[in-house]
Amino acid sequence: MMIRLSLVLVILLSPLAIYAESFDLSDGMSIQDTIDLASDGDTINLAAGTYTGDIDFRGKAISVVGQGRDSVINGSGEGPVVNFDNGEGFLSLLDQVRVTGGKDEGAVHIKDSSPRVNRSWILANKSLDHASGIFIENGSPTFFNNVISNNRRAKGGDDPHQVYIDGASPNFINNTIIRGDSNGIFITGDSAPRLSNNIIAYNGKGSKGRGICIISFSNGLELDHNLFFRNLLADIFAPGSGGDFNIEEFEELDIDGLTANGNVYGHPRFKTLKRLRNLNLRKRSAAVDAGDPDELLNDTDGSRNDIGATGGSFPIL
Repeated sequence: MMIRLSLVLVILLSPLAIYAESFDLSDGMSIQDTIDLASDGDTINLAAGTYTGDIDFRGKAISVVGQGRDSVINGSGEGPVVNFDNGEGFLSLLDQVRVTGGKDEGAVHIKDSSPRVNRSWILANKSLDHASGIFIENGSPTFFNNVISNNRRAKGGDDPHQVYIDGASPNFINNTIIRGDSNGIFITGDSAPRLSNNIIAYNGKGSKGRGICIISFSNGLELDHNLFFRNLLADIFAPGSGGDFNIEEFEELDIDGLTANGNVYGHPRFKTLKRLRNLNLRKRSAAVDAGDPDELLNDTDGSRNDIGATGGSFPIL
């Protein structure tokens, strides 16, 4: 709740907005060259099209905003596609883009930074280890209404996970994390993430993969009103508690520093899951009106928050 209030207040009150410039890019233009020219408060608008090359926010409080899935940032295939590793904060924003072509350390790599990633598609990236989709090392970034899907192990790789959290305190709210070939979310180190209103489904392949794999965390891991479905080995792996659990068993555990409430196991019933054509929810979806009832901003129709990327006040396009 406080995160969303902060988002509105910071943007409205920020003096950066008074002097902001906008840069409008079209298919094939260089995002990185424009970032290098931009100043704090500026916005880089991406038309539909493909923008080739990795980008680094360079510590700047800028926004890179696309048109949704059709604004594609296609990485070099040599490392992360989008980098936040220069102390970026809440006013550094990646919004409404597709990120693909990443190789190793996550398509989106965040280190010692706390940016926002909203309404974006993190799709079809590969890694040898750690993270195939999003890699967070320290910091407190926020992720609203993203689709994180089909991020997998590179040939010859070990066991990368779609989201890898190491010593960080990110907020994942209303995301859809599906179809990875290992764990949907992997938590280790001195981490204290908040995971709320996320669909975590269809993760795992062969002999690997759970919804969430918890290796270690600090005091303050929150797991509330998430939907789990058909993750290969289990909904949750918990440390020191006997291994794999379905979500009902997990909520009954007494683990210091962890809260787990309102989580459900049920079919998300996407309208058209094939090729992610339409991730809107059917009426009989277990995710409909099952989100956190205490959220300040619920669905755009005023009803209780739906779980997943199409729910809440910032639904993915």
